[in-house]
Amino acid sequence: PMLNEVILNSLGRDGTDLYETLFGSSEYINCLETMFYHGLLDEDFDMFCHTVNILMYCMLVFVSTLMVVQFIASMIYICPRHRTYTAEDVCSPVMVKVPCYCEGDNE
Repeated sequence: PMLNEVILNSLGRDGTDLYETLFGSSEYINCLETMFYHGLLDEDFDMFCHTVNILMYCMLVFVSTLMVVQFIASMIYICPRHRTYTAEDVCSPVMVKVPCYCEGDNE
């Protein structure tokens, strides 16, 4: 068996037992450690990181709540229960445009 077959047969799980069963030597161990070494996991409790994580979750809840409240408020504003349109509001086909800028009294 080739080393690449051992790697392909061990995808997603630990292939150490399969490697030791097939090869039984440490011939490729240095090569494999060089290729697949990620580092050591630091599991020490850090109060600063813990505090920052709590603050991030609080900010996430705050922003999410703000967005939900804004959505509900806009739905209440856009979709009122009782329409207040009169017959005059709907039948007038004329749109009046008022200029915001004027050059003087001569216009």
